[in-house]
Amino acid sequence: MACCKGANFDPEAQNKNEAINKDLQSDRRVKANEIKLLLLGAGESGKSTIFKQIRMKYVKKYDEKELKGFKIDIQRNMIEAMFNLVRATSALGETIGDEHKSFVGELLE
Repeated sequence: MACCKGANFDPEAQNKNEAINKDLQSDRRVKANEIKLLLLGAGESGKSTIFKQIRMKYVKKYDEKELKGFKIDIQRNMIEAMFNLVRATSALGETIGDEHKSFVGELLE
C-alpha cells in the first residue's frame, strides 16, 4: 500500500511539477525586486518625461522602433510649435519677412 506516492507514481509528472515550482520561485524573486511607481498629475505636467528618464537611467535603452517613434513625435512637435508662432505673429500684428513667406505659406497649407 503506497501512502505518499501512490500506486500510479509518474516520474515525468513529478519532473514537470518540480519545473513549475522552480518557475514559481523564480517569479516570486523577480516580483520581490519589482518596484511600482504611480505618477499622478495634470496633463502636460511631465509624467511621461519623468518615466522616460527613469527608464533610460535604470532599465534599458530604447530599441530602433521606439527611437523612430520619438523622431516622429519630435518632428510633429516642431511643426506644431512653428505653426503656433506664425499664428501668434499674425495675432500680434507682426509681419513676416519676405524671405520666410514661402515657408510660412507651406506651413499653413
